Amino acid sequence: MHQLFADFLRGAAVAAEDAVILQRVRLVQRDRLIEVAKELAAHPANTEMAAVLTVYPLRPEPWEQTGADVAIEDGETIGSALCQIGRFNDALPWFRRAVEAKKKGDAHGRVDHASLGVSLHLVGYCLSERAKFDEARVWYERAVEAHQKGDAHGRVDHASLGRSLHQVGYCLSRTGKFAEARAWYERAVQAHEKGDVHGRVDHAELGKGLHQVGDCLSETGKFDEARPWFRKAVEAKKTGNVHGRVDHASVAVSMRGLARCLRQAGRLEEAKQWERKASEQEKAAPQSAASVPRRGSME
Repeated sequence: MHQLFADFLRGAAVAAEDAVILQRVRLVQRDRLIEVAKELAAHPANTEMAAVLTVYPLRPEPWEQTGADVAIEDGETIGSALCQIGRFNDALPWFRRAVEAKKKGDAHGRVDHASLGVSLHLVGYCLSERAKFDEARVWYERAVEAHQKGDAHGRVDHASLGRSLHQVGYCLSRTGKFAEARAWYERAVQAHEKGDVHGRVDHAELGKGLHQVGDCLSETGKFDEARPWFRKAVEAKKTGNVHGRVDHASVAVSMRGLARCLRQAGRLEEAKQWERKASEQEKAAPQSAASVPRRGSME
């Protein structure tokens, strides 16, 4: 009997030691997953990192169940990396988890609505990239409400607000509701004109909003009204983003929108001039940017 008891204790000690080792392995794996996600989020074309990422459990639950919890911020990094490789179903739980955590606020119950707005937007992004536009729109609208309340200091980032407003319009226009969408795009334009928390205006984002207002008008046959919006979109996009980088493929899209309106008005020579300009912009664009247009907008 004593011998059997001694054997049991030795077995229990080995099991306990194995559990400790296994826990350490899980923590190392978690840290490596986060490291890979950061690398992939920064360099989405890195196919080697994309392959490595998919080796790990891609949902939050397995990590929580094994005591290797992933921090909320790191979870959103994993979600962003998954979005970069088109794994929207796997990314979605990380952003939903972030929303629930951020709604509770900090240790004093204070909610950073700007940060919450980013997470709400990202849930909407995953849904809209899966063509669930009605469902996504609800999340984008919630993101708009959160962004309007500002960060912990009450500062409103109008650039982030503008992106969420734009995406509400995007979901509406994708379901053929162009009149409703136009109102949201116009609000997005107004927000982008105010810039981010530092007052910097991203003219590339502003140009996209201007273009979409023109697009909504042209889709409903209001070509004369659409024309000045496309012109303003071209000018804004040619100014570039906050770093001055110009997306030539995007500029070309607005030029072709303007040319289309001119053709509808019978102004064929002007239309041809803008089409030639659009072709020049397309030639100046990197092939990847010209051939793979992004549908939605991430933060």
